[in-house]
Amino acid sequence: MSITVVAHPKGGVSKTTTAVNLAVMAMSAGRDVLLVDSDTGQSARRFASKRAKAPGLPFVECVPLFDNDGDYHRQLSALAARHDEVIVDVGGEGQGAREIRLALTVAHRVLTPCRPSPADIERLDMMHGMVELARDLNPGLDAMLFPVQASTNAKATDVDTFYEKAVKFPQFRLLDSVVCMRDAYKPWADTGEAVFEQAKLDKKAMAEMTKLYKEVFNG
Repeated sequence: MSITVVAHPKGGVSKTTTAVNLAVMAMSAGRDVLLVDSDTGQSARRFASKRAKAPGLPFVECVPLFDNDGDYHRQLSALAARHDEVIVDVGGEGQGAREIRLALTVAHRVLTPCRPSPADIERLDMMHGMVELARDLNPGLDAMLFPVQASTNAKATDVDTFYEKAVKFPQFRLLDSVVCMRDAYKPWADTGEAVFEQAKLDKKAMAEMTKLYKEVFNG
């Protein structure tokens, strides 16, 4: 069993986009996957609902989970015992801090997407602190950080700025993966499709997600 937490206390940083694409890719690799939606927006559950109604798309099991009795981490561990891979979508604007903290105590890895803007990078402080505290109980936690919604302009310097500023958060392992702002990352909310399931395939988006998947699960 394995628990992968996709988390950031800030909204709009492609957490759900990352979680649902990784979940579908893990399923395609033969893994028994459970998607856990611990975000108050419940976007991952809407994704799973859209898939369930779409012909030809493999079913993705998705359940909601929140900390109501202080045993969120124990519930998460119990779910993980019944699946090869549990992928947790948690956090959001002003939400999910308690769930993130508890999830990190039992997770094998945490993946934090972040937009390469100075304001978003500065707000990594909270997430960085939660990782540091979690390692007191879970020293083997692999914490990964990567830029999302990056510019596709070859002359843009936003990703370079991201890596320069991200070094101030040493609890994270900086990935080589960069996910750019692409239309291919939008349809999942309406169709339930991962990037490699769309009728019109975006090869660049597919390459980005494939590289991310390999870094997260095989790196």
